Amino acid sequence: MFGLLGVEGGGTVAARENVARCLAELPHHSVVLGHDVAANADFLAKVTGLAV
Repeated sequence: MFGLLGVEGGGTVAARENVARCLAELPHHSVVLGHDVAANADFLAKVTGLAV
């Protein structure tokens, strides 16, 4: 997620375009992330509702 998962691309072009379109409709907020990748991923999972 957000370049933190260590994977390149994924899914079809149409699927990626659909996700980008959906994300563009969401409210935009600026955040400053640090150098701790795990902490950044935890924070993003929490604010996006993906935390388990």
